[in-house]
Amino acid sequence: MGLLMEALIRRNPDKKKAMELQYYKFGCPISWISGFLNKFSLFKIKKDPDICAQCGKCDEACYVSSYNSEYSLYLEKKKNSSEAQSCARCFECVEACPAKSLQVKR
Repeated sequence: MGLLMEALIRRNPDKKKAMELQYYKFGCPISWISGFLNKFSLFKIKKDPDICAQCGKCDEACYVSSYNSEYSLYLEKKKNSSEAQSCARCFECVEACPAKSLQVKR
């Protein structure tokens, strides 16, 4: 179900509408279960601070940080968006990083 949801959202040519659809992940039980299981996942989204340009493009692409200002992938003083229970691991943040400072690693 999660794969189907991601496929439908990504196929939407209207980026604004796609971001609005991302919001519905907050109420989706599948997203919450997968978010809970992320805590035990072998793979994590890791940031290389030496490469990060602090541009914020990752936060713009991330629906968690877009809707909750307590979270950020690049600002150290905020909670990490990829560790939030509402993170569905869509990896939009990884794709959006122009410096490639975000990667999925063990």
